[in-house]
Amino acid sequence: MVIPSFNLDSVIDLKSREFSGMCKELNNISESVIIKTEPDKAYFHVKNDKIGEGHIMIRNSEGMFKEERYRIQLQNMCILEFPLNYLNMFNKAAPLCDKV
Repeated sequence: MVIPSFNLDSVIDLKSREFSGMCKELNNISESVIIKTEPDKAYFHVKNDKIGEGHIMIRNSEGMFKEERYRIQLQNMCILEFPLNYLNMFNKAAPLCDKV
C-alpha cells in the first residue's frame, strides 16, 4: 500500500498526551473544535450556547527539554473545524506514540 505525499498548509507538533487531554477537556464544552493557525501560534476554540466558549492557545516554544517543545510550521494560515468525538477516537491510540 502506497500513501501519496502531499503538502500541508499548517503542521502542529505537540505531545500526544497533551493533545488528548485538550480534546477531552474541550469536548466537555462543545461537540466540535475550530483550529486556527497563525505564525508561531495555534488556537483551539470551542463554543456552546448554554455554557459559553473556551479556547486554548499554544505557541512555538523552546523548552528546556526537546520533549516539552511545541512546533508550528505554517505555509498558509488556516481555520478548520473538526468534530471532537472523532478526535477523541483518534486519541485512543495516543499511548502508542509520543507526538501527534
